[in-house]
Amino acid sequence: MSERKQDWSHQPGGISFLDRTRYSLLDCIMGGGKSYMTVSHLRKISTVGCKRTLILCPSSVLGVWRREFWKHANEEFDVIVLNRGTSADKALVVSEAINLQKSHQRPLVFVVTYESFWRPELLKVLSSYTWEKIVADESHRLKSAMASCSKNAWKLGSRAGSRTGLTGTPMPKDPGDIFGQARFLDDRIFGKYWTAFKKEYA
Repeated sequence: MSERKQDWSHQPGGISFLDRTRYSLLDCIMGGGKSYMTVSHLRKISTVGCKRTLILCPSSVLGVWRREFWKHANEEFDVIVLNRGTSADKALVVSEAINLQKSHQRPLVFVVTYESFWRPELLKVLSSYTWEKIVADESHRLKSAMASCSKNAWKLGSRAGSRTGLTGTPMPKDPGDIFGQARFLDDRIFGKYWTAFKKEYA
């Protein structure tokens, strides 16, 4: 029996969608190329001023992002995976890398887990900078609107000119799961507060 070939026909449209929208949710099945489309999009916008990107993701895919940039972007970015040390250590890495960027101007990408980005020392530093792009990989991790992770992703997202969510399961359990993700992307969609959303829609 021959293997079924993967259909990549959706990818050009997905990349085009990311290119033309400031706030976007890419709902695509596992293996559908969400990271490839994101890297391709970042390559395009890096030529028009996007020099600083933050990617939030589960710890299980931290290494995947480094490989995807190496594979699809031909070393065009400095990719820094924040996977070692304390929150204070990671904060120092961020500060030093951004200061160094001022001299070489290469696009800079930080990859950090949902579990660690909102810890006080690191969040303080991340919140002190303006980001051209913040990507929430597996964005359904933000579905618990009252959790520190979701609330701080929303606040940090307000410091980014463009935001993207990537997921294959935008509503894992019920329609309420979409609120935290929508709030991160653009809090004008359903508002800023869970209680008001719940009263109106749930």
